[in-house]
Amino acid sequence: DDGTMESHFGRIDYFLDHTPSFLLPPGMKRSSMNLVNPETRGAIVGAAPTAKFSRGGRYSLVFPDEFAFWNHARSAWTAMGDATKCRITTSTTNGKGNKFADLALKSNIKKYTLHWKLHPKKDELWYEQEKRRRTEEEVAQELDINYNKSVTGRVYSEFDDYNFLEKQEYNPLQPLFVSWDFGLNDATAIIWLQLDSKTGEVRIIDAYQKSGHSIDFFVPFINGEIKSFREYKYNDEELEMIAKHSKWQAAVHFGDPTGNNKHQTSKISVIQQLKGYGIYVKSSRANGDFGIDERIRATKLLIRRLKVDKDLLDFIDAIQNAHYPKRTDLSQATTEINRPVHDWTSHFRTALEFYAVNEN
Repeated sequence: DDGTMESHFGRIDYFLDHTPSFLLPPGMKRSSMNLVNPETRGAIVGAAPTAKFSRGGRYSLVFPDEFAFWNHARSAWTAMGDATKCRITTSTTNGKGNKFADLALKSNIKKYTLHWKLHPKKDELWYEQEKRRRTEEEVAQELDINYNKSVTGRVYSEFDDYNFLEKQEYNPLQPLFVSWDFGLNDATAIIWLQLDSKTGEVRIIDAYQKSGHSIDFFVPFINGEIKSFREYKYNDEELEMIAKHSKWQAAVHFGDPTGNNKHQTSKISVIQQLKGYGIYVKSSRANGDFGIDERIRATKLLIRRLKVDKDLLDFIDAIQNAHYPKRTDLSQATTEINRPVHDWTSHFRTALEFYAVNEN
C-alpha cells in the first residue's frame, strides 16, 4: 500500500485515478489496505502474509501473491480454506520446499504458466543476455520456472514429502521425548517425539512455538496443568494442546546448552527455572553453537528415519526452508559458510538438532 505500481493497491489507485468519476460508484471509500464499494458493500481488503492470514474472515476470493516466498505458507493456505471457496495464488518459483511448489507440482488444481517466451518483445537473444548478467539460481527462478534449481543453500535438503505423509499419533507404549530451543529474546520452540526401539523410527507427534513469554508460560504444555498459570491467556488451540498433553506420560527433555546461562532479569537460568517445576532438561555443552557441524550431521542422519505429523505445518515449513546465507558477488571471504540464517525457521530447526545430538 505504498502508492507505487509495484503494489496491488498502487495499481488499484492508478486505475481509480484514471477512470472517469461517472463510471465509479459515488462515495467510493479508499483507506489503507482497504477499498469499499458503498453501493454493493463489496470490499478489497489487504492483509499481512502471516500464518493466520485470512483466519476468522469470510471472503468470496483470497489471492496470496508471490506465495512461494511466504513464511508459514502451509498454515496460511489452510486458514484460507476456511475463509473462502476460491483461492487463487501466483508466484515465481522458489525451489520445492514450499506450499506453492506443492500446489504447482503435485496437486490437481488448475494451473496456468506464463513463460517469458509469451512476451512479444523477448526472444532468445534477450534470454542469452539475461543469462550472462544473472546467476544460475536467478535464471532458474525468474526465467526458466525451474523448481529444482531456483533455490540453493537448504540446510536439510534431505527432508522431503516422505517425512510427513501421515498423521502421527501418541503411542503410550513408546517412550516420549521433548526437545527445546529456548528463546531468550525471541521465540521458544518445543517438539514432542517418540522412538520405536525396534525399528529406530522417530516420530514427531506435536510441535509448538511462541515468542514474547517467559519460560513458565510453557510449563502447562509439558505437565498439562494450567491452574497455577492463570495470569496467562491461552487461546483455544493452546488449551486443546495442554489438555491433550495432560494425558501423556512423563518425557525425557533435551535442550539448548545456553539454557544454563543465567537470565538477566530472573538471575537464574531457564533450565533452573524449569527444574523448579519438575522438568529436568538434559544438555551437553559440547553440543552448543560451536558444535553446529555435529548438530547438522546428526540431524541429517536422523531425517532418514524421521516421520512428522502431516498437520504440523509450521514445523514442516521451518525445516524445509531453513537455509544458509548467500554471499554477494562482491564478497572476498573464502571461509566455508556453516552457520544457517537466524530467522523464523531457526527455532524448530534447532530444537530438532538438539534431539538429534542428544539421542544417543
